Amino acid sequence: MTTNGNQNKQLDYDDLESGEDSFDSQIDAEIVTINQGGAQTINAEVVEITQGGAATINADSVQLTEGGAGLITAGKVVMENAQAAIVVADEVHCDDASAVLLVAKNVQGTVRTLLDARAAVLIGASLGVSLALVLWLLGRFNRTAAD
Repeated sequence: MTTNGNQNKQLDYDDLESGEDSFDSQIDAEIVTINQGGAQTINAEVVEITQGGAATINADSVQLTEGGAGLITAGKVVMENAQAAIVVADEVHCDDASAVLLVAKNVQGTVRTLLDARAAVLIGASLGVSLALVLWLLGRFNRTAAD
């Protein structure tokens, strides 16, 4: 791992060359490049991950190639043969990518999603109605038990 400066500089991470641990807890930098490694949280302007992953990425631009991420929030996301749980971005370019939930203004390429915006709204409404019904029944049960 090489860093130029303390924080808000460039961070390059290549597991094959460095010999250091291949996982970092939190990375704060301007440019982050990870090859065959991972991170818990990345806050950066530019993130490039190849054959690695991150739990949370918050950046202006994200390039994810043959890797995965839990949550990506970015202005622009490029995913090539990659997976993510949740992607929230202005612009997404995909090539053989998948996401559980994808929220974007503009999507180009091939992406498989488990939930789209309509399905998420329906699930939320269903859970809300179910919770309201359970609470109503519990309230009714408590009133009859008190009488």
